[in-house]
Amino acid sequence: MEHLEAARVDGATTLQVYRFVILPQLKSWFLSSFVVLMVFALKAFDFIYVLTNGGPGVSTYVLALLMYRRAFFETDFPYGAALATILLAMVVSVVAPYLASSLRRR
Repeated sequence: MEHLEAARVDGATTLQVYRFVILPQLKSWFLSSFVVLMVFALKAFDFIYVLTNGGPGVSTYVLALLMYRRAFFETDFPYGAALATILLAMVVSVVAPYLASSLRRR
């Protein structure tokens, strides 16, 4: 609250208060929630498999479900392993910048 009052006393407009005071304070929360939601979205296998089994058709396929189906139902293990590697690379590309920024802050 003191930051907002100090910005108002200094003559900051509402847009400047949001841009230079409020958003920088919320940056770590936004980044943390973004990383968690992206990892859940990339690994949304269990909910889709239990609820819809990937159907109707292939309308609810995600990468993890495609990997599971190709590896274990179609017994195409190399293709399933390649999809797993792609999923790992996607998760690492989301999590690594977050870890680097959080370690840099400490």
